[in-house]
Amino acid sequence: MHLQASARWKKWRVGLSARLFAVRGLRKTRLFGRRGQGTQGPAGGVVAERGPPSLQLPLELWAEIISYLPTSSLASVACLCKPLYAEVEPVLYRSVSLTTETVLSFYRTLTNSGRHAAYVRRFNISLNEGENPFVPPCLAEILCEHIDPQSISLSYKNPLMLCADDIAQLTSIFEHFFPRLGGFRTNLAPAFVPAVQDLIHRHVGLRELHLEMDDRCSLTQLKLPPALRTLSTMPRCSRTAWHSTRTLTHLHLGRWIYEDLVAIAENLGPRLVSLRLGRYMPTYHAASWSLADFEIRFPRLRFLHIDMGSQHTTPTLPHHPIDWELYTSTSNTPLPAQPTCKLTIVWGFAHEDGVVLSSAAAWHKFLNNAAFNVLKRWAPYVERIVFRHTIIPYVSATLDHQNTRLVRTQDTEMSGDYWRWV
Repeated sequence: MHLQASARWKKWRVGLSARLFAVRGLRKTRLFGRRGQGTQGPAGGVVAERGPPSLQLPLELWAEIISYLPTSSLASVACLCKPLYAEVEPVLYRSVSLTTETVLSFYRTLTNSGRHAAYVRRFNISLNEGENPFVPPCLAEILCEHIDPQSISLSYKNPLMLCADDIAQLTSIFEHFFPRLGGFRTNLAPAFVPAVQDLIHRHVGLRELHLEMDDRCSLTQLKLPPALRTLSTMPRCSRTAWHSTRTLTHLHLGRWIYEDLVAIAENLGPRLVSLRLGRYMPTYHAASWSLADFEIRFPRLRFLHIDMGSQHTTPTLPHHPIDWELYTSTSNTPLPAQPTCKLTIVWGFAHEDGVVLSSAAAWHKFLNNAAFNVLKRWAPYVERIVFRHTIIPYVSATLDHQNTRLVRTQDTEMSGDYWRWV
C-alpha cells in the first residue's frame, strides 16, 4: 500500500509540474534540443525541436524580436538557453551606460572576456566627483584600449569640481582617435575646451555633436566637421564656424544673439530642417523678425522650438526672435505661394514650483488665444503650435477643417530633445 501511494504521489506531482510549465509557456524539455542545438526547419533555419508553438521560431526571427526588447528584459531572455544567449549578448552590450559605481565592474568584465568589447557601439558615462580615484584611469583604459564605439557621451555631475589628476586622466581620452566615432556628447569643465576642440577637429566623420558645457565657455577656435548633421551647443560658436559645414540640418543653440541668427540664416538657411533657440542675449543692433522672415530664410524648416524663458506676472509672448504681431517680412520679400513644408512651432516656458492656479489658468487662456491667432493668420504655413507653461504639460493646438475653432490635445511625445528626431 505504501509503495502504491508513493507511486501515485510521484505521478501526480509530475503531472502537476508539467501543467504548471505548460501554463507558463514552457516544457520540461530543452528548447533547442538535448545539446542546445536546434533542428533544420523547412526553410533551412534553426528551430526548436520541442516546446510551445510560440517558441518554435527560427533564430533569425528571434534576433529580430530581441532587437525590440527593453534592456531590463534582455537578461531574462539570455537565461533561457545557449542559442538565445548568443543572440542576446551582442544586443545587451550594444549600448552601455555606466555610472561611477559601475565603471570598475565593467572594466573587470572587459579584462576577463575580450569578446564583449567588440559589441559596444554606444558608450554613455555619468560620473560623480571624488568618489573613487580609480574610476578615471579605468575609464581612460576602457575607451583607449578596449572598445571602439560609434558614439560617446561623457558627462560629470559637477564638472567644475574635477581635481588635477582627474583632468589629466580624462584629457587622455580626448587625445585618442576613435576610427568609428560618429557621435559625441560632453558637459565637462572649461579646462577641457581645447582638448574637446582637438578631438572634434581630428574626427572629421562626426555626424552628431552635443556640447553641453557651461555657456560661458569660449568656442572661438571650433571648426565644425564637414559631415555634421546634428549640433547642440550651449556655448556660442564663432560666426565663421558655420562656413565649414554643408550638411547640418538639425541645430540647437543654447545661447544666442541676433547676429548668430543672421549668420545661421545666411550659411545654413536653405538646408536647416529643425531649429531650437535657447536663451536670447539682447544686443544693441537686435531686430525682431516676423514669421514670414523665417519662411523665406529657412524654406525647408519643419520644426522651430523657442525657449521663452520664465513666465512673467502678465501673460505675454517675447518679441525675439519673432514678433508674432508682424505679418510682413523685414526685407519686403513676398512669401512663396505654396510652402515646401508646414511648420511646427513650440513655445517652451520654464516650469516653476509654487504656481498659483489662477495664474496658470490666465496663462493657459492667453496662449490658447495667441495660438489661434497665429494659426489663423499663417494657416498655409504653420501646421500646429505646441506650448508648455507653468504647471501645464505640452499642449498641441491645431485648427479644425473649417479653420474656425482651436483643437487642443496633450502632446505626450514632445520633449526638449524632440528637435533631434524631426
